[in-house]
Amino acid sequence: PWAPCIFTPWAPCIFTPWAPCIFTPWAPCIFTPWAPCIFTPWSPCIFTPWAPCIFTP
Repeated sequence: PWAPCIFTPWAPCIFTPWAPCIFTPWAPCIFTPWAPCIFTPWSPCIFTPWAPCIFTP
């Protein structure tokens, strides 16, 4: 509920205002201070507790 996601075929996820990250195929994540991201080679982004979602390929 805190980080609801809208999935699309071109990007892993577009987040709602509670977790404002927009993923693109060219970069793992475009993020804001409210949704800081940890990048990994195998998944687009692992989020901190403020945006608790873990994405896989």
